[in-house]
Amino acid sequence: MKEEMISLGKAADICAITRGTLWSYVKSGELKASRTPGGHYRVNQKDLDEFILQKGMKLKNKRQLSTSKILIVDDEAPVRRTLKQRLVREGFAVETAPDGFKAGLKARDIKPGLIILDLMMNGIDGFEVCKTIKNNSALKGTKILIMTGFDTPENRERAMREGADAYLPKGSSFKNILKCINDLIFT
Repeated sequence: MKEEMISLGKAADICAITRGTLWSYVKSGELKASRTPGGHYRVNQKDLDEFILQKGMKLKNKRQLSTSKILIVDDEAPVRRTLKQRLVREGFAVETAPDGFKAGLKARDIKPGLIILDLMMNGIDGFEVCKTIKNNSALKGTKILIMTGFDTPENRERAMREGADAYLPKGSSFKNILKCINDLIFT
């Protein structure tokens, strides 16, 4: 998949600095940028993320980092829809997938910073999706939050063994879900 490229103006807005200040970082080589055939400069989103973290910049909205892309994988459409709506309102970029197979394809394409994953789905279950994602070098930094309606000590233990970074039972408050997401993505 092609890397996401953004304009210097948008990059400056994300960093909460002026375009001139951002341009000085580009000219000095501290921030990599490429030039379009039309002569405009563009910055790779991942390079911008690294630059922001390296400089310790205070962002207007931390959720503008590419690591804040979330993929929700659940076979229940109402769960996907409700969670997506609430997370979009919080400023996240959110995609959804109804099953493990489509989750693998979407994860490969969008390279999310976090996957919220149901365990019990038809076809490829959440355990297998978790293991596959964690063994894919292209998705090395992707965090996985398991959210299941089948909350048992055995499922929790197995999910963590397969590589999950966090585990919540379905029905957890949105406040707890959001705290868990923020902890996984931004710490």
